[in-house]
Amino acid sequence: RQMLMEHRLQGTRLQSEVSLLTKEKLATEEKVEAVLTEIAAFENGVRTLEREMAELSKAEAEAVGTLDEAAKVELRENKMRLDREFGAMLIKIADRRETLRAL
Repeated sequence: RQMLMEHRLQGTRLQSEVSLLTKEKLATEEKVEAVLTEIAAFENGVRTLEREMAELSKAEAEAVGTLDEAAKVELRENKMRLDREFGAMLIKIADRRETLRAL
C-alpha cells in the first residue's frame, strides 16, 4: 500500500513537472516567434533603407553639375542620416539574433 502511495505521489510530481515544462516551452516559443517577427521587420527596414540609398545615389548621379551648395549639403546630410539608420538597424538585427540564440 505504501509503495502504491509513493508511486502515485511520484506520478503526480512528474505530471506537475511536465506541466511546468510545457508552459515554459510554450512561453519560449512565443518569445522566439516575437523575436523572429522583430528581425523580419528590421530586415524589411534595411531593404527600404537600401532602396532609399540607391535612389539617392541615382538622383545625385543624374544631377551632377546642377546642384547648388545647399542641395549638395542636403544630399550629404540625407546620405549620413540613411547611413546612421542603416547601422542602427543592423545593430538591432544582430541584437535580436543574439537574443534568439540565448532562447
